[in-house]
Amino acid sequence: MKNLLAFVILFSTFNSAALGQKAVVQSPNQKIVVELFSKQNNAIGEWYIRASYNNRGKITEAIPEIGLGLLRSDQHFSKDLRFLKASKATLINEKYTALHGKKSVCTNSANEVVLSFENPSKAKLNIIIRAYNDGIAFRYEFPEKQGSFVVKNELTSYSVPSETTKWMEKWNPANEGLYTAMNKEKVVRGEWGYPTLFNTSDKACWFLLYEANLDKNYCGTKLSNLADSSKYKLTFPNPKDGRGLGESTPTTTLPWKSPWRVIIMGSLADIVESTLDLSHERV
Repeated sequence: MKNLLAFVILFSTFNSAALGQKAVVQSPNQKIVVELFSKQNNAIGEWYIRASYNNRGKITEAIPEIGLGLLRSDQHFSKDLRFLKASKATLINEKYTALHGKKSVCTNSANEVVLSFENPSKAKLNIIIRAYNDGIAFRYEFPEKQGSFVVKNELTSYSVPSETTKWMEKWNPANEGLYTAMNKEKVVRGEWGYPTLFNTSDKACWFLLYEANLDKNYCGTKLSNLADSSKYKLTFPNPKDGRGLGESTPTTTLPWKSPWRVIIMGSLADIVESTLDLSHERV
């Protein structure tokens, strides 16, 4: 009877996850998997992606939930998004020469999938996801051809288990400071600058959060876990960060793509050797 009950619970849990999952993209070397889930197990609602790492057959959920969404001055792209489709995976092969950095010739391979959504007003939002051999990159896209709007808030957030060890630098406009080591016994709430480094509780996976391809059409961001100690949300600058100069919310002209949200992932050697951050400054 106990075995039967355990089987029913396991089957129900698996079935629920399968219903919520809408798309999967895997890196060319099959070490990294990104899955799209619905919070409501439905085609309409809130959405998040999950990042997992395969370390010689051992699967680690590195980031169980990466929240998605944008709030624009005219309308929201968050709670009531309808999932329309996922494109077929496209193989991305990058090769370029760098004038500085870790290598003179850089190469990166990824599988790319475009996830298409619409809000209740039928306005479109795409989320472009790339699963690389040593990490993940994703960005938002408004594909429509005209209009100018202010992005009031970006809802991207990284939910990191408390058991994960973290090395983070307290936010300051100069981006200069000492890194704080945090684990389950010591989690500090605050605002944090990039890059941030994490190691999962089983020590199998390291990952580093970064952003790339910033330009005049968007602001640089920071991470904040002030509201929830385990959730690191992308946060726009405060006016005081620029000494009162400039806008703290970006104005976008359609069509538009956001900067890349980059997660370098793998062994510690993979983190050190990766050129994903430099690669995404180019596109």
